[in-house]
Amino acid sequence: MAEAGKLHEVARFAAGDDLRIMFVGEGSRGEAVLREDICGPSVVDAYDADAACLQVAINASQVYVLERALREVFGTASLEAFAADEENDILDLMDLCDREGIAYAYACVDSGGDAGLRPA
Repeated sequence: MAEAGKLHEVARFAAGDDLRIMFVGEGSRGEAVLREDICGPSVVDAYDADAACLQVAINASQVYVLERALREVFGTASLEAFAADEENDILDLMDLCDREGIAYAYACVDSGGDAGLRPA
């Protein structure tokens, strides 16, 4: 996962007892990073854990392609603007990348200590 110091919080969304915090920034190799920290009852249902941290990292060489796709599909000018819209989540970004052929690395760590990684 990207270092917290290189990411900055762009939005917090609360729905009932669920909380979703969106972070955007740059990874250690210059990649564009979106991290979504989630907690609450829906996380327990989905992950069998109290909280989870999901992250997508897009290679720096593909950031221009990503920004073009974000403009065309979501009408946003940046990954930060995408993350600040409550209607969007990390799964929407992954779907966009898959559809546009944008390679990304995915990582997930939950509060129970389970982790998943899908390299680009």
